[in-house]
Amino acid sequence: MSDRFERLERRVQGHADYALELRRLRESAAWKALAEQMEKAKEKVVERYVKVALAGGNLEQRQLDYDRGYWDGIAALLSQPERAQQQLENSLAELEKLEQRARRSA
Repeated sequence: MSDRFERLERRVQGHADYALELRRLRESAAWKALAEQMEKAKEKVVERYVKVALAGGNLEQRQLDYDRGYWDGIAALLSQPERAQQQLENSLAELEKLEQRARRSA
């Protein structure tokens, strides 16, 4: 069990380091500006699609699919700090469970 415990501790430390770096990034003015710019750009795309749809225009499925994938990618990128924090919390919970089992069996 100690080998598993050591591997888990290293994984937790790696997640902690990564989450800390991404937290610093997320708190920077540049990150906030990037997130705001991406949100504005997405709103413009949505507005363009609404105008075309309301005017009875043709929305091409291929372009819709491309844009959906693009914005899903942007969302995934911007969610990395939160995802890193969640990974850290999950690993900590797993480590805590392992420690509890070890105490009970000792």
